[in-house]
Amino acid sequence: MTFTLLSAAMISAALNQPAERPVLESGVGTIAVYQNGDLLTDGWRLVAELDPDILDASIEDGDGDEVCFVSDIDRFCAAIDAGDTVDFTVRYNGQDHNQRITAHYFVPAARFDAAYQAEHGGEIDITIPAAYELVNIALALTESLHDRPGIVVRDTPYYERVQAHFADVRDHEFVQALDQLLSAGWSQYHNLKMNGFAFEIGDDGELRRSAVYDRTGFAGSRNNALMPYFEEMRAFARDSRFLDFYRSERDFYASQVDFLTRQADAPAMWQWLSDQFPDVAAYDGVRVVFSPLVGNNQSVTWLQSNGYRELQPHVNFPYRSIAGLDSEADALWRGLILFTEFNHGFINPEGERYAARINTILHDRAFWADDSRSATSYGSPLAVFLEYLNWALPALYYLDHVESEAERQLMFDTLDAIMERRGFPQYGALRPVLIELYEARADRETVADLYPAIIDWFETHYAEAQR
Repeated sequence: MTFTLLSAAMISAALNQPAERPVLESGVGTIAVYQNGDLLTDGWRLVAELDPDILDASIEDGDGDEVCFVSDIDRFCAAIDAGDTVDFTVRYNGQDHNQRITAHYFVPAARFDAAYQAEHGGEIDITIPAAYELVNIALALTESLHDRPGIVVRDTPYYERVQAHFADVRDHEFVQALDQLLSAGWSQYHNLKMNGFAFEIGDDGELRRSAVYDRTGFAGSRNNALMPYFEEMRAFARDSRFLDFYRSERDFYASQVDFLTRQADAPAMWQWLSDQFPDVAAYDGVRVVFSPLVGNNQSVTWLQSNGYRELQPHVNFPYRSIAGLDSEADALWRGLILFTEFNHGFINPEGERYAARINTILHDRAFWADDSRSATSYGSPLAVFLEYLNWALPALYYLDHVESEAERQLMFDTLDAIMERRGFPQYGALRPVLIELYEARADRETVADLYPAIIDWFETHYAEAQR
């Protein structure tokens, strides 16, 4: 006798009834997404206005992939192949957020040919690309970001020059398209901004697809969020006389690139991190991308092609200083935004080796992260751990590079205040412990070697707090 196992969907179809949507329960507003066990993002935000919110998975030739959405308390996994659609719901705070997984065949995010590798290999390239700045200017003209303080830097002469030159195109169709996307959920801002690097503007002022990049959004993203608006973006570049403006600002752009390169000393940061994480596979090149218009927000992506690995931090220019620091210490402090993005290229691969233990130890999210603040963006226990470490390592870098104890303490105190404000309440306890571990390390011992002791502290600190 032969038995056939029918799924709920098959039974519903046989009875001509709609299949009930699977429900993923969540206690947090940000979900981690995995594809075949690899983390795509730990920052999938639940946006009520997107119904459904769509993850488009990229599938290589084969038998399909498994995509999993993982909350702090539950998971939903689906087998999917190119052309498939899977619908489900995330239930958070009593509200249902409809989600959809679609899939298409894989297109590499970048193609690093021999010429590209020869030009950029072994370098830290810091740049304000033309097409990238075009996108940032259009974003700065939207009503959505005008009403959201801190995303765009407005208190600079450069912002005033932007407003003067582009006043006639505030209502341009490209600006309006971006505004509509942002009004549905401003969390799309990062991918829109970052993907600007996947375009180029020639000497004729015409916008084109990059010859290297298909997309430059977050690692694991499967499409370029700007591509549906390519013609509008091209028209905006032409109608606004963008290239005239960009050329007129070249000296200003060069001065900001020079600050990050020489005064903040990006190569020294990179060398320090490379020394402290010797087992992390080396990146063949680094492209630091930024805009003078970007407010206090940073992001990073990784790309790999033809055996070449590129780290690509997207940062803001560091306008803010700390009163009481001399010029050298202040330059190091202002380089913090770059350090914390370089950092992820090293601390993340090392941390993933201990992921199972970290996820167990940091299970009590309320103890480690205040979800009423920016900490809510870090959806998994591992992501929370890595963000603690991300902002603790600068203290070690300052320990090695700032001679004045008083200036170091001022920088440490400011780090403590920033992390408290961001919603990481145990940072003030971690940072001095990490300094003690670092100062007491054995000869040739690195920060990577300290990970077991650091993780032990997280476990002990939590246990002691529960007594």
